[in-house]
Amino acid sequence: MGGTRQSGGLSVNRFALLAALLCSAPAFAAPPKFEHTPPAEVTAGQDVTIKAVIKASGGVFDPYLWYRKVGDKNFKKISLKPGSRNVYSATIPGSEVTADLEYYLQAFDQADLAEGFWASKKNPNHLGVKAAAPKVGTLSVRSDPDGATVDVDGKVVGTSPWAGPLPAGPHTLTVTREGYDPLKLTFTMTPGVDMALPAPLHKSAPTGPGKLSVDTRPMGARLLIDEQGQGRALGSTRSPPSTRGSRPDRKRWRSPPARPRAPRSLWRRPISPRRARAWRSRTSPRPRTRTSP
Repeated sequence: MGGTRQSGGLSVNRFALLAALLCSAPAFAAPPKFEHTPPAEVTAGQDVTIKAVIKASGGVFDPYLWYRKVGDKNFKKISLKPGSRNVYSATIPGSEVTADLEYYLQAFDQADLAEGFWASKKNPNHLGVKAAAPKVGTLSVRSDPDGATVDVDGKVVGTSPWAGPLPAGPHTLTVTREGYDPLKLTFTMTPGVDMALPAPLHKSAPTGPGKLSVDTRPMGARLLIDEQGQGRALGSTRSPPSTRGSRPDRKRWRSPPARPRAPRSLWRRPISPRRARAWRSRTSPRPRTRTSP
């Protein structure tokens, strides 16, 4: 009848056989379940840690994080490491975080290998990556002498010696101190690079009215400064040097000192007896003669 057939004295009910097979087959297993919140903020060059709670009735097997840069064709995978309270995590290295990312999670049930996903390969989750803030360098200023006021971009920041962070780009440094000329420098800070600037200061030239002294000979001459009368000149108590025999605009000529005269016996020439008698006759007094009246 209906669903019964006899073969070799053995009757088999096909409906009963199908029911027995269905009862003996294992029930269809549920895939693993995921609880995951994407990171709120991701910065270029920094590591990104993805965490998720994964639960499976037969136990979690082979959990993976699949990721790629936006625009790439293939995904890369990282094993999710188990933690406490069914929390699994994996870290994308900062060297890979240079542009926006796409990722999804995958795991299996250990009992029946039922496969579960958070997002999927065809519809991955998009993770935006923002550019890293530029690194800030440090500027050090030391004036010579110390104690000068340090001004950066029109704002007083301290007293020398001074050091502080300064963003990258062009800047203007002004160093001032009373009694010294102000020093002004223009420079450019490089991102993440420290810079030291020496600031040697020079003393300022004296200001205000000065004192002028005028000495004339003879004294009492009238003074005119900028064509205006300013008083009388003072004289000197010393007598003016003599200019006799020389021009006043030239130095006075001085004769060389006389040589010592040699003794007479050294330079007198010998005289012959004849000349000696003639010389005595000329120099001897002549006798006076009287004439008788």
